[in-house]
Formats: sequence, C-alpha cells, structure tokens
Amino acid sequence: MTDAQAKAFRSGGLRAIRGLLHMHACSVLKGGSLIRMFIVGAIVSLVVYLTVERGDTRAYWELVLNALVLQLLPLYLLVRAGETLRGELRDGTMEYLWTRPVRRSQLFIGFYLSSVLSTGLMAMVCFASVIAMGLYLGVVQSLTAALFLFVGAALCVLVLSAVSLSIAAYSSKFVVLGIFYYLIVEYLLRLNDTGIRFISVSLHAKETIELALFEGSGRMGLPGHVFGMLLIAFVALIVGILIFSNKCYVVGGDKDA
Repeated sequence: MTDAQAKAFRSGGLRAIRGLLHMHACSVLKGGSLIRMFIVGAIVSLVVYLTVERGDTRAYWELVLNALVLQLLPLYLLVRAGETLRGELRDGTMEYLWTRPVRRSQLFIGFYLSSVLSTGLMAMVCFASVIAMGLYLGVVQSLTAALFLFVGAALCVLVLSAVSLSIAAYSSKFVVLGIFYYLIVEYLLRLNDTGIRFISVSLHAKETIELALFEGSGRMGLPGHVFGMLLIAFVALIVGILIFSNKCYVVGGDKDA
C-alpha cells in the first residue's frame, strides 16, 4: 500500500466514524427517542419509590445493585448494542460504507462508539432518575455514591456494548445469543465460587460500586475490577474486529451469507 492509499484509508476511516456517530446521535436525540428515554427513567424511579421506604439505605442499594446493575443493565446492553451494526446491514446502508476508502476494522470501531453513545445515554438517564429518587428518599447522602454508581454503569456500557457488537458481527441472531450469553456468563458464572466468575462484567461493576461505597478491600481491589472490565472490553473488540473483517454478509436483510 502506498503512502497516498494509507492516508486515504486513515482520513476515510475518521470520516466514516464521525459520520456514524453523527447519524446515531441525531437518531438518539430526536423527539421520539428522548421521550422514550424519559418514560423509561420515570418508570425506573417509580419502581424505586414504590419499593424502597424513606431512609432505608440498605434496601435502596440492594435494589440498585442486584436488580439494575446485575440484571437489567447487562441484559439491555447485550440485546440492544449490536443493533447499530445489524441495522446498517438490514437497511442496506452498509453497502455504501463499504464503497468508501475505509477498513472494516475502522467501521467496527465506529459502530462500537455509536453503540456506546446510544445505549449509554439510555443507561445514564435511567441511573440519573434512580439517583434523583435516592436523593428524594434520603438514601443517597453524598455525591461520591452517585459518582461511583455512574462509573460502574458506564464501565458496563463500555464492556457489554463491545460484547454485544461482537456477537452481532457473528450472527444476525444476536438478540437470542445475547440472552444466552447473559444467562451463562453474567448469571451462572457469577454464582461460581472460583476465579472464573470474574468473567462476569456485571459482577465487576457491582463490586466496583460496593468497594467505592463501603470502602472494602475485596478480592481484587478497585483497580483490579476496573482493569478486568477494560480487559474484557479489549478482547471483545479484537474478536469483533476479526469476525467483521473476515465474514461475508448479505446486505438488505437479516440473514448472514
């Protein structure tokens, strides 16, 4: 490859990534999407209000950690994040992207960042509503608690978006496979007493928040949990790039070649 070709691929890749981010940002920030986000946030905060009594800090954090962080958030990310890639294939717009001077690896990074943007915004709206309700009920008494809850949720978004996108690169049945991944890795392995349970991203997120809130030491410590999550994200991205770069797809439908 000549220097001119390499430069064209670099600039084409950056333009493709910016274009994907702009397109998905416009889609997420349009009226209907914003209304859906706030409705979901209102429902989540209502559940907290009806479940937790005023001043019951323990019940609040048990609900947030065990229901939201360990169950709802990972399941949502695993079945939703891969839609950014599969949506482009289904709508036929992927064919246009392939005609541009851009590598598939660069496109995959663009899809990943778009997934983080769309799913992350929904997650942050929900957790912001949960924190607001916690402040109202008097069970969130410091900004540190709110900050680390956001950090744990954000790490989940970064990691599980990469996992979901890698699954979507492999199969059009990414929703079903995402549910299986959740049941096996995020649920069953989390219950294991050996070190293999730390493959579970939601467990890392839960213990990260607990260590920050309750100032414990834990088995891995706060830096160990953060590093473990980022390592899983890195591996998932590499696997996804390899799959996406070498797999043949049928544009304009939900079936693989």
